Amino acid sequence: METTVIIGAGASGLICGHELAKSNHNVIILEQSNKAGRKILASGNGRCNLSNTNLDMYFYNTDESKIKRIIHAFDARKYFNQIGVMTRQVGTLLYPRSNQSLTVKNALMNNFDQVALIEECQAKNIIVKKDGYIVKLQPLNNIFFLFVIILLLQQAHLLLYYQAKIVMIWLNCLI
Repeated sequence: METTVIIGAGASGLICGHELAKSNHNVIILEQSNKAGRKILASGNGRCNLSNTNLDMYFYNTDESKIKRIIHAFDARKYFNQIGVMTRQVGTLLYPRSNQSLTVKNALMNNFDQVALIEECQAKNIIVKKDGYIVKLQPLNNIFFLFVIILLLQQAHLLLYYQAKIVMIWLNCLI
């Protein structure tokens, strides 16, 4: 079984790792800081604003039809309920019923049996090879992967590399 590396252990990286692990993929998540999901814990003043139920395309700075379909097909309340986070709505904002951001982080990391989380590790470069990718890491050695997913910053840019074909989907973070 091939291993997928995810660069970035923020909300999007943890969700991506969670979903891949549910599908029995081997996953390595690299995080440059010493605490995965740090912004999850700080969001919503510690309550973790999961989503906004007003998903008007006006807020996404795009009129791309593919992005519109992705955004409107995703049901944040249903997703978080499925992973064990009961939700409550205040106005248009969705929060965990517990009012604790740690509930969200723990739920996302719940099935990490097949996920290796490496903190304080920076991906310095990605080299495209014929049959995959070499990720140059600091302070670790370089590692070869067939799949690389990069999730960085508040607006996550999901880059899925598969055998020299690059598919780019712009996603807005849930948090």
